Amino acid sequence: MNDKEILIHLIRHTGFVEAPFYLANKPELAKSLQEAGYTYDDDGFQRFTEKGEKLLNDFYFGNKERTITTLKRLKNLHGNSPYEYKLLCNELNFEDDSRAHYLLVRLEQEQIISVRWKTDEDTIKVTFR
Repeated sequence: MNDKEILIHLIRHTGFVEAPFYLANKPELAKSLQEAGYTYDDDGFQRFTEKGEKLLNDFYFGNKERTITTLKRLKNLHGNSPYEYKLLCNELNFEDDSRAHYLLVRLEQEQIISVRWKTDEDTIKVTFR
């Protein structure tokens, strides 16, 4: 498994993109991530090690400003209108949308943006706070 694949699995396990306890249904993957030092078993729950947390944080902080700049550019192009989520993924060069979703959630947690997902979940509206 390469770093990108590991990152995607860790992001999915955060519960922001997939259901919480993503690794609980994937014992082989959970074992691989444990052996690689990214997670550990805490009484049946997979938790992130410092190495796993570092990979997630490095990804977030390494892409934070680029994501904010991209979101501002898309806001300038679309105004207050919603736009396709895939457009954001393409602008960030993420073929896997879980990475873009994770960045949006982290930016929301920091109260930098607010995201409204339209009912089809293919369209978003981002507001800066």
